[in-house]
Amino acid sequence: MDKNSRKELRKLVLHKAFELKEKEYVEVVESVLNPRERRLLKMRIDNLTYEKIGTEFGITRTRAHEICTKALDKIIKHMIWTSE
Repeated sequence: MDKNSRKELRKLVLHKAFELKEKEYVEVVESVLNPRERRLLKMRIDNLTYEKIGTEFGITRTRAHEICTKALDKIIKHMIWTSE
């Protein structure tokens, strides 16, 4: 999968989180992500900027973006492996 495809897939997963917020999705997130990743991703879903998230966590906005990206990748990987 190339870089643009992964970027689009991350956008899709984040968009799905905005729309669904269903029990199944929450269960996946809770089983795959650690508490820090869950909290950061929830803040992002609530439309906080990486700048604000970074301030809340005491990290840079770049680091906040990296953590969010890795969290989404974990969710994607879990969804791919469990769908087979």
